[in-house]
Amino acid sequence: MTNPAVRKALLQAIDIPALVEVMTGGLAPVADSYFMPDEPRRAEMESSIAKLSYDRARAMQLLSDAGWQRGADGVLTRQSDGQRFDLEFWARAGSNERVASIVADYWKQLGIAATPFVIPAARATDREYEGKRPGYLCCPTVGLANFYAGKLHTRQITSEATRWQGINYGGYANPTTDALVDQLNNTLDPRDRLPLERELMQGYSSNVVLIPLWWAVYPQLVLAGVKGPQPTWVDPTTNMMRWDRD
Repeated sequence: MTNPAVRKALLQAIDIPALVEVMTGGLAPVADSYFMPDEPRRAEMESSIAKLSYDRARAMQLLSDAGWQRGADGVLTRQSDGQRFDLEFWARAGSNERVASIVADYWKQLGIAATPFVIPAARATDREYEGKRPGYLCCPTVGLANFYAGKLHTRQITSEATRWQGINYGGYANPTTDALVDQLNNTLDPRDRLPLERELMQGYSSNVVLIPLWWAVYPQLVLAGVKGPQPTWVDPTTNMMRWDRD
């Protein structure tokens, strides 16, 4: 999807709070970016996050403005060239299989011929097979560090030239945000990093370069009376020096 307006429509067509309730039993907060709700710098980044809520009417309007109208069969057709809006929504086998069907159903309500597809378990490690998919991929779990490592950087695009390695699964390419990531990786002072981080967030979120859904929930057992630490990813001992007792 090269048109940001169409990507916004796809995002706003999904009732993400309802999806989160189904997938996590309400345990996880709705995701709106790659900054976790309890990330210490979240407050400083808040104003740079372009937030889009569930709004089916707005999604339909965005698609109409982009030249998509329902054809005789009810499927959206681009008026400029007659192309049908066919879209596959791939998911890796496991818990995300259900997500593929739910999201595809939301998109079908807009007139998109959305097809959920679960990657066979036998091809779970076949990066070439996954890299050549024709549509979206749900739902890689990535954290803040991945974005600063180049999650959406051109150099991380998976392709034959890279032997299908890389974490930029969608093939997003933007010289402006690439330059910001490179600059961040060469900037140490937090005061100098903040404006760069804000600009990067604004660029990624306003262009809807990914569709954030929910934050993964990883239970952590601790002894009574122990508080902390703040885990990083699925590693509860990363910040073990911050454990304390009441």
